[in-house]
Amino acid sequence: MDWRISAFTLLCLVLSGVGAITVSMPKAEYEYARGDNITLPCTIQTSGDPKGGVISWYAEEILILTHYAYATRTDITQPYEGRVSIDIDLSKGQANLKLSSITLADNTVFECQAQIPGDDEGKRVARTRLVVLVAPSTPICNVQGKQEYGQNINLTCRSEEGSPPPTYKWETRDVRNLPRMQDPRTTTSKYQ
Repeated sequence: MDWRISAFTLLCLVLSGVGAITVSMPKAEYEYARGDNITLPCTIQTSGDPKGGVISWYAEEILILTHYAYATRTDITQPYEGRVSIDIDLSKGQANLKLSSITLADNTVFECQAQIPGDDEGKRVARTRLVVLVAPSTPICNVQGKQEYGQNINLTCRSEEGSPPPTYKWETRDVRNLPRMQDPRTTTSKYQ
């Protein structure tokens, strides 16, 4: 009798996992250089019929494209036309987003979403962050204030572009160009 209860419990556990869709991406973050052509992978595991599925890709909640498997049709929104496509094979559970000539505007969170008829339980959405790498432009540095001994001055330095945002480190040197301790009144601020 005990083995029948155990077998029934095991069967219930197995059946409770059946029918649960799982949408996933292998990495939480991808880094690519500006101008690259990239692929963001999305895997879909389902027990439903993927031929009737609808796959959508978003960038920061803005629709990029929708693929209708039953019609073998993909609709791409206007800002992305000519720059994106979907590499899709639902029989293999693949719905990869291909994005060409990435820009700083693509430095965002991307989301893959799947709707499969008869499979509405489980994880239908997966997200990843795309970090578009851009070398910092030549810094623009300025001095504000009177440049005399004992006077307070502000030194500013920034780059017009760079991703991730560049950081700067200030140091002071003596007349022989050797590093020296900063004045204890010195403060550093980050400007975005």
